[in-house]
Amino acid sequence: MRLSELTRDLTLRFDTKAIKLYSATDRIRKDTIPLEAIADIRDMLPCEKPDDPFHYHEIASVDEFGLGEPYLIDESNIEQGSEEERILSKVEKGDIASANMGSILIPKVRPHLGKFVFVKKEIKTYFTTAFLEAIPKNISSQLLYCILKHPAIIKQISLISRIGKGYPTISAFDLARFVRIPIMLLKIESEIDMKVKFEIDKLFDVLLGRRKEREIIDTIFEKHLSYKTPKRGPIRSFIFFRSGLTSSFDMRLSTHFIRPESKEILDIFHNMKTVKINRLCSLPISLGVSPELFLDESKYYYLGPQAMTSERLSPEKLNMISLEFFNSMKSLFGVKRGDVFLRRSGASLGKVLHFDSNLPCIFSDFMMRIRFKVPSIGKYAAYWMRSTMFQMLVKTVAVIGKGLQNIYPYQVSLMPIPDIDKYNFNKIVEEIDHEISKNDNLQLQVKKSIENLEKRLTQDLTFTILDKV
Repeated sequence: MRLSELTRDLTLRFDTKAIKLYSATDRIRKDTIPLEAIADIRDMLPCEKPDDPFHYHEIASVDEFGLGEPYLIDESNIEQGSEEERILSKVEKGDIASANMGSILIPKVRPHLGKFVFVKKEIKTYFTTAFLEAIPKNISSQLLYCILKHPAIIKQISLISRIGKGYPTISAFDLARFVRIPIMLLKIESEIDMKVKFEIDKLFDVLLGRRKEREIIDTIFEKHLSYKTPKRGPIRSFIFFRSGLTSSFDMRLSTHFIRPESKEILDIFHNMKTVKINRLCSLPISLGVSPELFLDESKYYYLGPQAMTSERLSPEKLNMISLEFFNSMKSLFGVKRGDVFLRRSGASLGKVLHFDSNLPCIFSDFMMRIRFKVPSIGKYAAYWMRSTMFQMLVKTVAVIGKGLQNIYPYQVSLMPIPDIDKYNFNKIVEEIDHEISKNDNLQLQVKKSIENLEKRLTQDLTFTILDKV
C-alpha cells in the first residue's frame, strides 16, 4: 500500500479490512473510478414532520428488494407501548427525512446486506436519517441500483465498513471515495442503460403487485367465516363513569378497551361459532426460559424473538446452546413441529410463528408456546392468530406495564378461535398457503431476474476487473 495514499486518508482508517481494500484497489486503480464519479453520496438531512398521517421506513422495515412494509404513523391513533409510539418519539427528535425521487438509499448500518431502497416517484414515504442517499449523475436510477446490488460492489462495501457497536457501519465519505467501479461503465453506459431501465421497472412493478400476507389471511377468513373486519379508528372515549383519580372513562383504565371497534369485534364473535383456544390444547399455554451462554457450534438451539421476526422461522437466527442445557430444559420448554408461538410483550406483541421444523430447540421467555392436541391444527391456528381480527383482540386485552404492552397465557387461553368442526380449517389453510406461495414465487422470480442482470453487467461493464479486490 502507498504511504502517500494512507496519509491523505481523511477518515484515518488503519484497520486491516480497509488496508486490504486499499491494496486491492491500487492494483485496479487505472481501470476503475470511484463511485462518486457516477453518484452524489450524501447524508440525509432531517425534515419537518408532516401534519397528516404518513408512512415511515426504518432500516429494519426494508426487505432485500428495498420495499417491505413501512409504518403508518397517525398521531390520533397511537397506542401506548406500541412500535408506532417508538417511531413517533424518534421522529419528534428529528429522525425523519424525505428522499429525492429516483435516488437510491443505502443503510449506514449493515450496508453489506444490500437492503437498498429505490425511491420511485409514485411512492411517497419518509425515512430514518440512518440511510445514505445516492443521487445518480448522468445515468438512470435503475442502472445505479443494479451497480450497487452487484456482488463485487457489495464486497467492497463490506470491506470498507467499520465495525461499530457490534454492527458494520459506513459513512458517505467512505462509500463515495473508496468503492470503485469499472471505468468502462462511462464508455458504454448509454448502450445498456435503456435495457436495464426497462427491466428493473418491470421487476419493481411485479414486486409492488405482491399482496401483504395479513391481507391474504384476512380475505380468506372473511370469505369462509362470513364477516367483515372492522376498520381501526381513532381512540375516543365512551363515558361509562369518571374516576376522580384518572381521566380515563372505563374500569380498565385502558385506551384499547374503549376503542369503538372493540365492541364491533365482540359483536362479530357473538355471531361466529368459536371455541376457546385452551379447548384445543394438549398442554397449558406457557412461557419459555431465559438462555444460558450461547455457543459458536452446536446441534441444539434456542428459539428467540429474532428467529420469528418475519413470522416465519429463520433457522440462521437460532442461537446455539449446549446439549446439557437442552436436556435439562426440554421436558418443560422443548419445541415440537406444529407448535405455535406468540410474542407476549413490547413493540412486537402479537407476532406469531408456526414451528414447521424438526430442529431440537427450547424457547425463549419472551414468547408463549401453544401446543395443540392435533398438530395439523397448529398452522390453522397460527394463520387465525395473524389475522387482523385476532390481533385487534390482542391489542384490546393487552395490559400496559412498565411502559410496554403485555399479554399473559391465561388471557390467550380464553381467546376465541373459529370452531374446526364447523369450518373447514384444512380448506382455509390450503387457500392461504396457495396465495402466499404465489407471493414467494414472485419474489423468487424477481431475485433470479436481478441475478441475471448482474451477470450481464459483469460481461457488459467488465466487472470482472473487480475480481482482484
